Amino acid sequence: RIFVLKNQFRSAEMRGQADKAEEFAKQIKVIDPTFEVQKLRDEIAMHKLANKYFEAITSETKSDHKKMSDELAPKLKCQPEIANNIAWAILTNDSIKERDTEFATRVAKQAVEDTNWKAAHIIDTYARALFDSGKKQEAIETQEKALAIAQDAHKADIERTLKSYKEGKLPTSQ
Repeated sequence: RIFVLKNQFRSAEMRGQADKAEEFAKQIKVIDPTFEVQKLRDEIAMHKLANKYFEAITSETKSDHKKMSDELAPKLKCQPEIANNIAWAILTNDSIKERDTEFATRVAKQAVEDTNWKAAHIIDTYARALFDSGKKQEAIETQEKALAIAQDAHKADIERTLKSYKEGKLPTSQ
């Protein structure tokens, strides 16, 4: 029941239906008095901003995505998976018209720091951001760190990517 109510709350917030959202929040509080409404609102606001940012960087028209990225970056602190996904999309999504490698590098680095350099896939994204930013040697060193902690399932991909970086190119499947 609480899961459904939280989804209804999120949906109402995303659509700007404050009265409905507040009603769902009250129902949730009855079931779970520790529910932090503002924390969920902040998460929703971050997702809205991320969506707006992606609309801007995939649009054919010029946008002020830099201002949005400055607003979005601090909201991604302590959200390493979300930050990683955003950085990876910026770096690899073919629909991106304005590839903001500076922002991708910044949030990927934050994600790496938030995980204390213990998540190979996040380190891999940071290495890609460095590579795409022209920092090839730093990308190689970072990819080597990812390889050192990679689990079997991802080790081959990370190793292949490292080999490509050493050759000065992106892996062919990326």
